[in-house]
Amino acid sequence: MKPMIPLRAGARFGRLTVTVDRKLGDKRIQCMCDCGNEHSVIPKEWGRTQSCGCLRRESNSARNTTHGMSKTREYGIWNHMRERCQNPGDDDWPEYGGRGITVCERWQDFADFYADMGPRPTPAHSIDRIDNSRGYSPDNCRWATPKEQANNRRARRLSPACGNGHLFTAENTRMYRGHRVCRTCHRENERARKAVTA
Repeated sequence: MKPMIPLRAGARFGRLTVTVDRKLGDKRIQCMCDCGNEHSVIPKEWGRTQSCGCLRRESNSARNTTHGMSKTREYGIWNHMRERCQNPGDDDWPEYGGRGITVCERWQDFADFYADMGPRPTPAHSIDRIDNSRGYSPDNCRWATPKEQANNRRARRLSPACGNGHLFTAENTRMYRGHRVCRTCHRENERARKAVTA
């Protein structure tokens, strides 16, 4: 908020102390931060800016050292999970937050997320929602391999059965040139072909 009266040296807000009397019309307010750094603030920021920047650095440092895992892959996965669900500016927002996929309240804190999920079993594992229509929560997430995730996505997108009604289970499905083939139908077709040629 822009001051309506001149600020006198010694006036304080947050960690900042005015060091030079400010006259109306001065473009900057000269301050000294409690940490010892000289700092200047534009008038409209006086009453909002609390420090020279040291307060934010300390806050970030405290947040990062609470669990000591800010450089780990698990932390990166947690952070990206929240971004794609909560930040409309994220590239993946349309497929997640944009269609109602949320992160549960408990998992807004990395320490709780890690306590529930634990470390990844291998570097190949990443987070997977068991039910793709639901959000991220302890009862709906697991660490999964790329193959397990692909199977989960495929189960969501594709029909659960072939045209003859046979279920596409793991035992009854094989991939051929990028397409699913029903093993039961394949065996029946082979028997019919052999019967014709016999």
